[in-house]
Amino acid sequence: MPMRHTLAALTIGAMLAGLPGTADASVTYTLTGQQYTFTDTVAFPPSSPIQPFDLSFTVSDAAVSRGSFRINGGGPGGAPSFTGDVSDFVSARVGFDSISPTYLKGQFNLTASFTSGGGVNASLSLRGDAADALFSGTNTSFSGSFADRPGCNSPFDQFPICNVSGSLVSSTSTFALATVPEPMSLTLLGVGLLGMAAARRKRG
Repeated sequence: MPMRHTLAALTIGAMLAGLPGTADASVTYTLTGQQYTFTDTVAFPPSSPIQPFDLSFTVSDAAVSRGSFRINGGGPGGAPSFTGDVSDFVSARVGFDSISPTYLKGQFNLTASFTSGGGVNASLSLRGDAADALFSGTNTSFSGSFADRPGCNSPFDQFPICNVSGSLVSSTSTFALATVPEPMSLTLLGVGLLGMAAARRKRG
């Protein structure tokens, strides 16, 4: 094989080796169809309006395919310490609290088992910056309680507990988690480029 063809093949192979890997898929479970009750029915009669309570968590598709997920940990705000399936955790939202692998203010625990067809059985607890929450159940019947949030507190700061129930709806999304080229890939790419430059100089 001519030298220029060898160098071209080497360069193309190096470039392909250095390309980012395929994006990892993830699955988001979101609480929908919320129904509310209040322990303080005087301050909040049944007809009281309330903003929807945001609750969701996102894990890797690998965790869902495996059939189980567990994570727990805490932090003062930033750089949390997690144990469990940390690499499969993408994010979570509980009320006004956002949780990610790089940020958590408070204590967070989440365990889940997954079945085919989007089924899930999960347990979630949070002692967070803006809310305390405790939820458990399945995708068709997920319920729990939360407190210490605007719209749930009484006018006299009695912090009544709000109970909420609904269902967990799953949706699959894709996050671009680019793979960093390995050192060997970068080396091969550099050799290929130098070879092409040398071949051009020789032809000139």
